[in-house]
Amino acid sequence: AGPAAGKSIDVDNNLLMEAGLEESDDLYVRLDELRLAKERTAAPDVLEIKPMSYRLTGLSAMRIFLRSRGNPDNMKQTLISPKMVKDMAAQLGIREDPARFWYCLFALRYPMSPEWEVVVQNDTRWYLHLPSDRLQPVHPMIKRFREHLDDCKSNEFLWDYRGFVRMKCSECGIPDSVIWCHQCTDYFCAPCYLKLHKSKRGKKHWPMPVPGCRYLTGAEAGRLGAFLPLLNAGFSNRRRFLARDNQSDKNGTRTGDTWLFFHADTFHAGLQQSPEKHWYLKRLKPPRLKPGAEGYYYNFSTDVLADDESHIMMKAEQQKAVAAIQKAMRGALTRRAIRRQTEAAVVIQKTKMMWDVQKVHGSNGRNCEILKSWYRKYKARDDKHRLFLRLAKIQATWRGVLTRRDYKEMLHNLTRFQAAYRGKRGRRRVTQLRDANQKIQRVFRGWIYGRRVMLRRNLKASRIEAMYRGTVQRRLYRTQIVAALRIQAHYRSFVARKRVRHMHHCGLLLQRNWRRFQGQITVKQLIYEKVEEMRVKRLQVLRRKLEDGAASLFQRNWWRHRDYERFAAMKRAKGEADKRTSTMLVALYSSAANLRNYVHPWWRHLPKEMQDVLQSIKVPLQRAIAQTPLTGKLANEEIGRRPIRCPTAEDLVYNQTGKEPDLASHLLLSVTRHLLAHVPPEDFPETVRWGCYEVAHQAVKLYKTNGYFPKEEVPVGKELPAHPGDRLSTLYKDLALVQSRNDMQINLCNESLPCLILKCLPTHQRHVFLTAEMLVTMRQALDTPSLSTEDHLRFQGVDASAGAQLMEVVGSELDHRLPLDWPKLHGTVAALAAQAGTHMSDLKMEKDIISLKKKKKPKGSKATNDAKPGPPEPTKGVNGEKADDDGMLAHFNRAAAMRVLQQVGYFMCGQDRIMQAVLKTGGGGFDEDFELTGMPSPKNKGKDKGKEKAEGVRQSRFVAVTDRLFELAENERHDHCSFVLAVVVYHMVLRGLMIRVLYHRAAISIQKRYRYLKTGSTRRSAIAPAICIQRFYRGLATRMRLVREDDAAFKIQRNYRTWRWNVRSRRLLYGTLLLQRVWK
Repeated sequence: AGPAAGKSIDVDNNLLMEAGLEESDDLYVRLDELRLAKERTAAPDVLEIKPMSYRLTGLSAMRIFLRSRGNPDNMKQTLISPKMVKDMAAQLGIREDPARFWYCLFALRYPMSPEWEVVVQNDTRWYLHLPSDRLQPVHPMIKRFREHLDDCKSNEFLWDYRGFVRMKCSECGIPDSVIWCHQCTDYFCAPCYLKLHKSKRGKKHWPMPVPGCRYLTGAEAGRLGAFLPLLNAGFSNRRRFLARDNQSDKNGTRTGDTWLFFHADTFHAGLQQSPEKHWYLKRLKPPRLKPGAEGYYYNFSTDVLADDESHIMMKAEQQKAVAAIQKAMRGALTRRAIRRQTEAAVVIQKTKMMWDVQKVHGSNGRNCEILKSWYRKYKARDDKHRLFLRLAKIQATWRGVLTRRDYKEMLHNLTRFQAAYRGKRGRRRVTQLRDANQKIQRVFRGWIYGRRVMLRRNLKASRIEAMYRGTVQRRLYRTQIVAALRIQAHYRSFVARKRVRHMHHCGLLLQRNWRRFQGQITVKQLIYEKVEEMRVKRLQVLRRKLEDGAASLFQRNWWRHRDYERFAAMKRAKGEADKRTSTMLVALYSSAANLRNYVHPWWRHLPKEMQDVLQSIKVPLQRAIAQTPLTGKLANEEIGRRPIRCPTAEDLVYNQTGKEPDLASHLLLSVTRHLLAHVPPEDFPETVRWGCYEVAHQAVKLYKTNGYFPKEEVPVGKELPAHPGDRLSTLYKDLALVQSRNDMQINLCNESLPCLILKCLPTHQRHVFLTAEMLVTMRQALDTPSLSTEDHLRFQGVDASAGAQLMEVVGSELDHRLPLDWPKLHGTVAALAAQAGTHMSDLKMEKDIISLKKKKKPKGSKATNDAKPGPPEPTKGVNGEKADDDGMLAHFNRAAAMRVLQQVGYFMCGQDRIMQAVLKTGGGGFDEDFELTGMPSPKNKGKDKGKEKAEGVRQSRFVAVTDRLFELAENERHDHCSFVLAVVVYHMVLRGLMIRVLYHRAAISIQKRYRYLKTGSTRRSAIAPAICIQRFYRGLATRMRLVREDDAAFKIQRNYRTWRWNVRSRRLLYGTLLLQRVWK
């Protein structure tokens, strides 16, 4: 395998140089750090664009203005008509070659430079030169298009050599490109193009096939066929590109080469280019497209306009039919040739057999006996065949006789059966006729002797009744006529009186309407005068509104411009800061990854004198940090105040005005300044601010990650002997005296924080993290300060056993067991870091507690919805007992640990006084007496007083000791000593903040207990009656529930018995009916 087995990643030496990990032996000239920082903080290209503005007048300016108003994207793309394609073909010199008109469409859609615009007049494209305001009909890039067209013509032979052209994909870098995207202007392989263009916007891009590319697979051809236009990328190019083998590539139809597809908005312009007899449309009177049609098709060789693609694909179908016919004809001709060859072979065989016989028996009378025997055999076979024919004829005659006899007997029986059936049917018909005759006779006799006599009597009685009724009716009519005359007289008098009243009312109505009309005229005159006054006032109000609207529009545009400039400045500042903060971020993440340990494992990499100094200041430093009152988001409530925290944005900044500076803030800023010493002082505050934002957001991302990595115990020196150059196996035994009581109490959740942080870090930060881890471990273990990332470990004396020991050390630091043969397979530090990064990014997380399905709780338990990301929290103490309050107070889950990391920005941002003091002193001064006694020396007392007055910040002895340690680290033989010291100090500060949180939790717990005891007596006296009432109520509720359950059980039993009875009854009834039906 060797070093080449792993992925080779080019490590940026500038990043390692800024992290203090450069190879001192390989450098002959020291680089200028300020120049390097300026080069790395160059602004992105998008912020360096200089917008150009042009001033146009006249009709061209109006056309461009109207097009930009109608097109919100302000694109230069216009609709393309057949006439524009013909004009472009004339400019390219291919007017007589319609099969290449697809290139005209490509040229018209190609983006132009910012100095040119397109104007359409009378279906003709004019090109406007913005700086000179000059129109021209010729495309400004026509020369380049002609050269490119010649290249396309000369490259068409590559379609006969599929797989010859191999170009790199712009996305994955594999030389397997098959498509060039018109809008992206890049080459893509099939998977990358399908992945990047699956959105709605990506499906509108026009891909162009690459001549000579490889054949596509079935899945790729099926999916890419939907992206590739049918005509506008070249019909034959599309057919050849989607072909699956050599035959379909070469023998396809080329009838679609002269067709192009155009948008529906240019339909009327296309009609003008084609004669009426060439309109192949389904709707001709008037000519139009179907509703919802996207466009139409135009043939430039015959000027045919069609609205259906079947006119294009007709030749392809005919080609398939001709191929099928040819296949059938070739098969028939082949079979006939084979048949003729077989007959000729038989003739040849017979001739050969005859020649062989003549050769054996001679050509005269010697073969007579053979011929006689052959004839006798032939005669015997012929006689036997004739005998069989005669016997068959006799058998057929006898079988015919038997068949005719059976048929005659069958006809006799059928005749008798028909006669019997016809007799029975006749007798039934006679009986029906006799019954009908008797019924007719009975009805007729009833009519003659009964109904006719009664009818005559009824007629006479009706006449007598009619005469009587006529007399009574005439008498009634006379009475009604007299009454009607009286009614008419009364009605006529009523109508006359009503008419007189109506005429009087109409006169009054006319007078009233005339007077109202006169009044309306007067009122309208007044109204018109009032409306005129209102119109004048409305015009004044509208004018004021327009003025206010214009002022508001000016203000809004100015605010938008100001906000955009501010956003661009912030983006530029963040981009510059991100290039400088990688060292600080990796140091913070490395320290946060080992929060479980009371000292960082890199403690062992520091020189002995530095370890002694840190050992003497660790406990006092963490105690001094922990004894400061807790504020900010780390505190759910403050001592003596209610738990409403961080209600406004001002509470997110640590306000230390009028107070001694927080030691945690001072130390964090001082260590950061030492790490970022190459950053100019004027850029340091901005860099720290953006770095704090990055740490805060990354901490939130780590907290919200679903799932966790179980912590793996990797004991060093247990399975393998410990490496002689590494002291991790005995580090914590040697530093047992440094462990304070608070360090013993604090415990974290059982998950691997290093794996979690490496999984969620960005790729470049993960690579720097692992490179630093591998390089520092290898340099210290091998005691080789000049070891670089590209030096092979085998040349440094690292064999298989030593490599396994070193990988065990790295796995112990990362809480994750790594393969022990990596140093053998990946021989350099760069390859090891790359392999570890790949391994960490591919790790699978355990199921998160928040993703588990909610199981049904047992009776009496309370459902909780406060599940948090990460592993389940421990419910027992160290020895298996139930965890007490102290254990819960000292336990830090993932949320608490990430909150400590997030609040690093809270302690560093907005601390202007501390920032100025750190920048003025270069990270803080040093006073030996202050370090040893805690009091400034007499010789430096005046200096410290002047410094405190100038800076407004009193410097702690821990900050001075830290500055002196960094000065010593700069002169050490290992150039990574400063970086290791920064990681260790960061870890001490974070552990001190955790102890501060522990003290705060204890104070809050005491405060809550005090409040409970203070208000407990009154509450307990009020609770006792409530408990009694609750007990009685629960007993009553239980008894009522039991009664309801008994009633429900009784009802269920009764319903079940009824159901069983009904089932049995149905079965019995069904059985009885079945027996009766069978018996009948």
